[in-house]
Amino acid sequence: MGVGIDDVAEQGPGLAFVAYPEALLQMPIPQFWSILFFLMLFILGLGSQFAGIEAINTAIVDQWPQLRKRYWMITAFTCFTCFILGIPMCFSGGVYLLTLLDWNTASWAILLIGMAESIAVAWSYGINRVMKDLASMNMKLNKVLRFYWKAAWTVTVPLSSLAVLIFIFSDWSPPSYEGYVFPLFADLLGWAIGLSTLVLFPVGVGWALYKGYRGKELFTPTETWKPAAKSLVSLGSNANSLPDSNHQTFDNVGYM
Repeated sequence: MGVGIDDVAEQGPGLAFVAYPEALLQMPIPQFWSILFFLMLFILGLGSQFAGIEAINTAIVDQWPQLRKRYWMITAFTCFTCFILGIPMCFSGGVYLLTLLDWNTASWAILLIGMAESIAVAWSYGINRVMKDLASMNMKLNKVLRFYWKAAWTVTVPLSSLAVLIFIFSDWSPPSYEGYVFPLFADLLGWAIGLSTLVLFPVGVGWALYKGYRGKELFTPTETWKPAAKSLVSLGSNANSLPDSNHQTFDNVGYM
């Protein structure tokens, strides 16, 4: 098209829904490539939602185990709530709201969350414990896969996330959309939204200190942080047999 790279949308919805579709129109059989492209986007979005929805559902049923019997209702409630929250982005000014959220949550905030999750699982809980927990659920991994996941969770994910985070802040610019620069109050609102996703970090540390945890105890799993006594395999389709109280039994798994 004779357009320089700098003149093409760099990121965000403009790249996926403007730049790429225009490029697809220049290719042979554009209908075929358009179907493949948007099918790919749909599958990527659906796959991303599985992790987010299940994280919310798991937290709910762990807090109230009696709701496991109605897990489909919990899933429906979570999806409907997310649908309602997403409606404002479909209005005329929705793209600006989407840009503001994407700028401050899908970049630096999600990297910090990913780093914290990998470090908590691989280093605080212990990667060897994780591997034994997976084995207790009949998820057998050979030596190559064990080495791969150990390296990924302990080194690759934290370091690569940190490197990308440094790159983002070194090249940081205020949010904008097609030449429109958000006013100061909108920029502050975006920062507040991004920080709200991280607020449970200091809250969790404060709660642990209030409960009497100090020093190394803050980074050491408690005795109750173990696999449930009933494995997923033994449950099969009888998921309703899980205990209906918060005092669940646990396997006596020996950890390194």
